[in-house]
Amino acid sequence: MSKIRNRAVVLLLTFSMLLGLAACGKDKDNAQQLSAKVYVPQYIDLDLDMLGNNYDLDGGCTDGTNIYLLADIYPDWEAGEEGDTRYAIIRVPLDGSEPSELENFQPGEPPEGYDDANSYLNNIRMGADGSLWVEENVSATSYDLPETFDPETEYMWNYEVLENVNLEYQVQLDSTGTEITRIETSGLAEKLEAEWLYSDGTAFDKDGDMYVSMDRRIAVLDASLNVRFTVEDDSLWGGSLVLLSDGTVGAVVSVSDTINQTYTRQLRSIDKDAKDWGTSYDLPENAYETYSGGGDYLFYYKNGETLYGYKAEVEEGAEPGERLLSWLDADINSDDIQFFSFLPDGRVVVMTRSWRSGGGPDITLAILTATDRSELPEKVTLTYATMSLGQQERNRIIEFNKTSTTHRIEVTDYSEYATSEDYFAGRTRLNTEILTGNTPDIISVYGLPLRQYGAKGILEDLWPFIEKDPDLGREKLMEKVLVAAEQDGKLYQIFDSFSINTIIGSSKVVGENMGWTMAEFQEALSSMPEGCTAFGEGYTKSDMLGTLLYQNLDSYVDWETGECYFDSDSFKTALAFCNTFPSEFDWENYEYSEENSDTARIASGRQMLNNTNISDFRSMQLYEAQFGGEEALQRFYLSYDYSPEGHTVEVSDVPVVDQWGGTNESVRVIPGRYITFKGYPMEDGSCGSSFSISNGVAISSTCKDKEAAWSFIRDLLLPDDENNNYWRWNFPVNKADFEKMAAESMEKEYMTNGDGSPVLDLDGNPIEQSKGGWGTSGLNIDTRAVSQEEYDQIMELYNAITNISAYDTSISDIVNDVAGSYFAGDKSLDDAADLIQNRVKTYVNENR
Repeated sequence: MSKIRNRAVVLLLTFSMLLGLAACGKDKDNAQQLSAKVYVPQYIDLDLDMLGNNYDLDGGCTDGTNIYLLADIYPDWEAGEEGDTRYAIIRVPLDGSEPSELENFQPGEPPEGYDDANSYLNNIRMGADGSLWVEENVSATSYDLPETFDPETEYMWNYEVLENVNLEYQVQLDSTGTEITRIETSGLAEKLEAEWLYSDGTAFDKDGDMYVSMDRRIAVLDASLNVRFTVEDDSLWGGSLVLLSDGTVGAVVSVSDTINQTYTRQLRSIDKDAKDWGTSYDLPENAYETYSGGGDYLFYYKNGETLYGYKAEVEEGAEPGERLLSWLDADINSDDIQFFSFLPDGRVVVMTRSWRSGGGPDITLAILTATDRSELPEKVTLTYATMSLGQQERNRIIEFNKTSTTHRIEVTDYSEYATSEDYFAGRTRLNTEILTGNTPDIISVYGLPLRQYGAKGILEDLWPFIEKDPDLGREKLMEKVLVAAEQDGKLYQIFDSFSINTIIGSSKVVGENMGWTMAEFQEALSSMPEGCTAFGEGYTKSDMLGTLLYQNLDSYVDWETGECYFDSDSFKTALAFCNTFPSEFDWENYEYSEENSDTARIASGRQMLNNTNISDFRSMQLYEAQFGGEEALQRFYLSYDYSPEGHTVEVSDVPVVDQWGGTNESVRVIPGRYITFKGYPMEDGSCGSSFSISNGVAISSTCKDKEAAWSFIRDLLLPDDENNNYWRWNFPVNKADFEKMAAESMEKEYMTNGDGSPVLDLDGNPIEQSKGGWGTSGLNIDTRAVSQEEYDQIMELYNAITNISAYDTSISDIVNDVAGSYFAGDKSLDDAADLIQNRVKTYVNENR
């Protein structure tokens, strides 16, 4: 990792940052909806030459006057430097003075007498009394090494471990780094009779008592680690503890309402006098992250993109949670925050840490100052609606806002409106606003009735933007999946990636052709041993109905014409298929075992199919191994030492110890036609598979600046090296990226010795290197290069699919309500289909 760029410490609000945080300007209506203040960052540039050229910053905290950073400093191993990582604490004064290393800080020494010993520090934080706390972990191992052991040519971990020691400490420091207290917490889990302790589940209150979080209980210990008392709650599942501004410690629990079948989230303080739970504070549904408080606020919590403070004192009728700031408005990615703290003057100091594509951390220190929007340069505001922002989505919005001199994107995260009674309240609110004309400029469309919006003219056709874009055009995209997403020839959303929902079976059982009818499905199932089920355990009638609606909703509803097809033979076939599954499954009393894994059930003829999602070329090898039987598998075991002379690999039926000291078992698939992508049974025997899209986004037809909105969302379709989308798990929509993924999947790599020579098998042939592992129920494999046959099979499936998976909760509710009476035997198949047809058609025509 490279060191942070060498620059002087500055606390200046630059003109470029002012441009990045613009006021609404001429957008008067939106200005009334947004907060009057926005927190503007002043960036603290670091000059840390005292640390050398290779270091990382692993957290920080502040006392209101200085920032304290925990630094890991290590040799440049790539350049041949040797030595161990050392740790330092850096003081960065908030008045702009030069940073300095705490001169008295000395980490503890690893124990002597061991062959391998290491210590590391993490989690620097402020104590309630203004002191510093760090966690120190020490590991030491001794091996049964022979007298002839040569560390230059051998690995000590190839030998038997004689002793392994792990020590843990909580270390208290003063502001100079001098050690005040060292509390050894090794063996604390055993003392507390806990299976494990959470790494972030430790806190100290103002009296120096220690709180330790475990599953379903918290222990309070004195300075000598004597247990004073414990508190318990069945809904407490460990994790971080919160130091409240009144000096108490609290934790988040879920409180169930068995009568209404709902639950609420609360932060509960611990009352040391009563030796029990103290005051409880209600939290919003999605407030999963809570932080220690300060000043007027007992604690802070994050809901969506917004940070709230829970007031210590609340006027009658007022809400205790006060909206303090939007991290996104401040161009801060909340997922990257290492720490933040409010200063006495109301400013906020924050540290973020992310990873660059080329490796190494990207660390930012900033001070946020509340500023009236009217004081910022005018920009056109584009409103963006979402039900939850992903990491890359945040990054793209922040980058756009920082670089655009004319526009700014303001986000409303509707997940903030979720309640314990209605988790989807935010989605309902967004859908209501859209349908009543209060439409955002840009919409993240996951879970929304996109077809309904398209039929009502709410959305903009994006094909013209693609076709005239100088860097895109249809020919540079995977057009087939985009055409599948069309509505009456118009494309109302774009997305960066996709996967394929399908059903897989053994070609020997279901044949080699894609698609089948219900009769063909039933014929194949009847050929299996008695008691064989179609899928794995746990699938019920309602589960399959929900899956089929998700896969094929567009086949049954035409929002353009108002026609519905739930009384068709196709839907009746699907409904009858769902009725072949059990009504319910007893998950509470189910005990999983390897014998009941999908792999074992398939091998023994107790399961015929696998309902799955294909997102990568190599993933199909997993199912080839699962369905292909012994013919498809070749087990081999490796034992080699990368010696300059080279080493052959012996094939054996018995695992041997590999160079890492363990057994290395790999399952290799011999290419062949072992599986068929059958899809769900369809009346016409078509493929029965669908595309599932990721990160779909749309532009409203009322968007105030469609070209500007397109300039933002087009990044989804650009090649990875242009849109910084480095961690994509599905098939990319960009054609160049798709072809690159395919080429990399098909490229063979071979095992080599330390000198670069190939590792050979007994026949003298080089051995192909694994391209990574894949796993499913009861099976893990090492994949190899994708064969041409495997690639062709996936592309055949891709080209056969004509629809995308889609949700519409209103229609699903109607279908499930009526289908339940058919599953219960109260209605015939025809009567149920007719009633569903009438009710859904009425709903569609009332709302299109």
